[in-house]
Amino acid sequence: MNTSPETAPLTIVSLPNSERAAQTILRLADPLKTDEACQARFYGELGVVPTVLQPGGEIGDCPIYYKDETVQDSGSYKRRGATYAATLSGDDVIAAYSTGNHGLALAYAGARLDKEVRIALPEDVSLAKRIRLEQTDAKLFYFDDFTEAQQAVAEWETESGVAVIKPFGQHTVIAGQCSAGYELVDNLVRLGLTHEEVVVPVPVAGGGYISGFALPLWEARRRGVIGPHVRVVGVQPEHTDALGRAVQHVRANRQPQRLFEGDELDKDCDALAITEENLSALTLAIAADRRFVSSFHTVGKLALAKARRNLSDQLGKEVEPAAALPLAYAMAHARAGTTFVLPISGSNISVETRKLYDGLIVADNVAQFQARSAAQFKRSERDPRHAGFDTISLDRTSRLGFSPVTRRHVLSTAERRKEVRKSR
Repeated sequence: MNTSPETAPLTIVSLPNSERAAQTILRLADPLKTDEACQARFYGELGVVPTVLQPGGEIGDCPIYYKDETVQDSGSYKRRGATYAATLSGDDVIAAYSTGNHGLALAYAGARLDKEVRIALPEDVSLAKRIRLEQTDAKLFYFDDFTEAQQAVAEWETESGVAVIKPFGQHTVIAGQCSAGYELVDNLVRLGLTHEEVVVPVPVAGGGYISGFALPLWEARRRGVIGPHVRVVGVQPEHTDALGRAVQHVRANRQPQRLFEGDELDKDCDALAITEENLSALTLAIAADRRFVSSFHTVGKLALAKARRNLSDQLGKEVEPAAALPLAYAMAHARAGTTFVLPISGSNISVETRKLYDGLIVADNVAQFQARSAAQFKRSERDPRHAGFDTISLDRTSRLGFSPVTRRHVLSTAERRKEVRKSR
């Protein structure tokens, strides 16, 4: 008998002990911090690029630094976790489900390790990521949705010689992401920021990336290398915040439940499009522990669009919407005395997605202009000295980002209203 989401029995999630999980991951990751041979292979033969903090100016009076992961050959930070997990696997075939970035990372890692790579993808994967994946040697399999892709990979896992490498909920993958956290600690020491107020806003989907920053910082804090004011926060888009909502349940001392399957998922920010049904108990346990992640926040779509455009202009290259979440957070939470470290997670954006987000900015500019113009016209009707609407120019409409059609309409409207006034 079929049951609706409202009547279906709720599944209670059993979470591992967060500190034991953290210690297990850090033991796996330790060679990336202490073993020179492991570091040389990871950053040399296997092609992972270490990234240093780059000054990015200020937001208000707050200094910002960028940690740019778009320099990885796969275009995103996912290269770290996929590569390390593939290295620790002794199997000849590595497989994964992915919305694009993890699959790309695994394809590049597999090529370096001479392993066969299988990737299960939802049919609606971003066109930019699909094109890049089809240029690799990975074997690609498309499914109706992410859940079907997961089910296919579960069947592959039963085959001999096949190792499944998950996008986020796997100890070895998170251990690989810890390389970014170790680099961050070293950079904070070098810049003299270890005991300052430093906030690291990290884009969140399944929680593997934020765990990779949070655990090395927690370890460094326990050893006295950094102070208590260096903290990690999670940032998600509105309507794509499954992990943050699950964390709320845990922090309220309620067992997390599969409550959100019925919610409409916003897939425009495709790198983060994940439902609670697909979350990992491992990353949920880590993310819910305030010693690791202090808080979670959401960002509206227009604010994210503006941050993405701003960031792309500053870096001189297009970035994914997910990559702009840290900047959007910093723009909304800038407070004197705070330094922001902004991880730039990926650059694999399609033309369609870029147009969609840039279109939000243009639409907002038009709406604001129309509102200001209406207000100015009303004032000019009462007092001719305030007829500022008449000063509209072709150059100004161009700077606002209006299309030629919109510009002609705005200008002709202004001219008609001037004629009406003259006739009075």
